[in-house]
Amino acid sequence: MKISLSILFFYVLSSAAFAQSIASGEYAQALKLAYNPQTNKLTGIYENATGWDDATKAATFSCIFYFEASLTGNETKISSYYPDAPKGDVIAGTLEITRDKTVRIKLRNEHGGCWNVQHFADEPISFQLDKKTD
Repeated sequence: MKISLSILFFYVLSSAAFAQSIASGEYAQALKLAYNPQTNKLTGIYENATGWDDATKAATFSCIFYFEASLTGNETKISSYYPDAPKGDVIAGTLEITRDKTVRIKLRNEHGGCWNVQHFADEPISFQLDKKTD
């Protein structure tokens, strides 16, 4: 009985020590996350651009999408969509929380414009926490 309790105690302590948590904040200057621990809801926005068009004085290509999820562990399913089309442009993906204040996102397909900025469908893309916010 003592051995079983010792094993259980060790398992609980080691699980707590390695449990992942996510912080609301800015990740790698292109990703913003908001997490509500009371509801386990996570929302986020990725926004980035590349290239420059002198005629329009704007970026040539842009990638922007929102996503939401109910956290179910260190890796959870997300639903992502373009801001103006939350019902017609849903792309499923995954978000993984790692121990070094990093999240990784992978999408099933690319959102329009994202292929020119950042590939999310090829492999998971990592984002490290830059600034924790409420």
